[in-house]
Amino acid sequence: MTTKNNTVDWTQVQSKTDKVPAEILDELSQLAKEFLEAEERLKEAEELLKTRKKELERYSLNIIPEAMQAANLEEFKTKSGYRLSVIEDIKCHISKDRKAEAVKWLDDNGHGGLLKTEINAFFTREEKKLAEEYLEKISKEIDISGRFKIDANVHPATLKAFIKRLKQDGEQIDDELFGVYTFKSIKVKKTK
Repeated sequence: MTTKNNTVDWTQVQSKTDKVPAEILDELSQLAKEFLEAEERLKEAEELLKTRKKELERYSLNIIPEAMQAANLEEFKTKSGYRLSVIEDIKCHISKDRKAEAVKWLDDNGHGGLLKTEINAFFTREEKKLAEEYLEKISKEIDISGRFKIDANVHPATLKAFIKRLKQDGEQIDDELFGVYTFKSIKVKKTK
């Protein structure tokens, strides 16, 4: 029942399921048990990671900034040589519901350069050769109706940097349109 490299020949086992040796069934049972235990350890580790991330977020976004605000401090140096600074940061996004309006606002206000044009085209496997040549021959060779989409997007990091710059410059922006959420966080650096 084993091959020359000392592994089980599963084709033989499957064809003789009524005569499977007890040691193979025991080995399979042990492997299944080990698999399930490993799967459970992974779930536990993922839950612990989520808990630790939430804990870190609580300290970073709430506990330490609030304590520093109560002490009227923007920056603090610990005895162990770490510098904690309160920083103002933002999160932002363009929702699907307001995307057209946000793109129009960017264009109308001279910021259309932030927009990136994305083209997605779908081809069947049999059309692979044509797909490779479509930039040259798209309108001549292929009926693209219903399979061609052009979309305008702003990369999330570009949008964040843009909105931060506008706010720093004192310019008005529709926070709701761009899903802007302003918050205070801490930045920790080891001092030299």
